[in-house]
Amino acid sequence: MEDALDYLADHMHDEPRCFAAYGYDVSIPRAAEAFARQSIAPGQPHHDIAVKTQAVSRPFMDAAWRLCRLGVLRPGTIESTLQSHGDGEGYAITAFGNTWLAEHSKPAYVPTDVGRIASLLTRRPDLFGDVCVTRCTDAARCYSAHAFYACCAMIGAAAESILVAAGIAKLTEQGALKLYLGTAGRKTLTDAVLKGCPEYVAREFRLHADLIGLWRDQSAHAHAAQIGETEAFTNMRGLIKFAHFAVDRWQHLTGTTP
Repeated sequence: MEDALDYLADHMHDEPRCFAAYGYDVSIPRAAEAFARQSIAPGQPHHDIAVKTQAVSRPFMDAAWRLCRLGVLRPGTIESTLQSHGDGEGYAITAFGNTWLAEHSKPAYVPTDVGRIASLLTRRPDLFGDVCVTRCTDAARCYSAHAFYACCAMIGAAAESILVAAGIAKLTEQGALKLYLGTAGRKTLTDAVLKGCPEYVAREFRLHADLIGLWRDQSAHAHAAQIGETEAFTNMRGLIKFAHFAVDRWQHLTGTTP
C-alpha cells in the first residue's frame, strides 16, 4: 500500500484532478491503470495492462481509504448530482485535502500504518517501554495530519523516554527519575547515563539527543518557530537513528545486555 499511497499523493500534488473521472476527483481504476502502465512495455497487449491494473487495485483502494482517514479524501462524487460508478472506486478531495496537497512535499512520506511506524521508531519496545511506544505512535499520527509542531514535540518526548529508559536500566527507576525530575533534569540524567561510556559513544549519543531536544523545545515554546514537514521529517528520521543507536550501544550506556 505504501507505493500506491506515495503515487497518489505525489501525482495529486502536481495535479489534484489528474485521476478525475465519472464525477470523482480521484478514480481509483484510473489511478491504478496509470500506475500499472509504468511496468508494461510499449506495445504489449491491452490484456496485460488489465491484469496488472487488477493486481494493484486493492492496494490503491486501501491507500484511498487511508487518505480518507486523514481527511484528504471522502468517498463519492464531487457533488450529489454527478454520475457515480462503483462503491469504493471514486473519491472527492476535501477542503482540508486541498490544503494538505498544497503543503505536501515530494517525494511522499506518509505513515501508512501507525503501528508499523512506531515499531520502526522504537525497534525494541521491551527496552524503551510503553511510554516511548505511545509517543512514537502519536508522532506518526501527528505527521499524518500535518500537525508538525505536535509531531516534533512528540518526537522529542519519545527521545527523552529513550534516555529515561536507559537511565532506569543503569541507575534503577528511583535513581533515574530523581535526577530527571530535578533541576536541569534532562542534562543531569544524560550526564549520569553517559558516565563511564567510551567517548565516541557519549559524543554520538549527545549529537542525537541534542538535535531532537532542540526541536522538541522549539515546538513546545510559545515563541514563533518555523516547523514544517521538512523539520518533522528530518526529526522522524533522527529519532529512528537515535533509537537504533541506543539499542546497538545499550550495553555501553547501561552496563546491561539488551
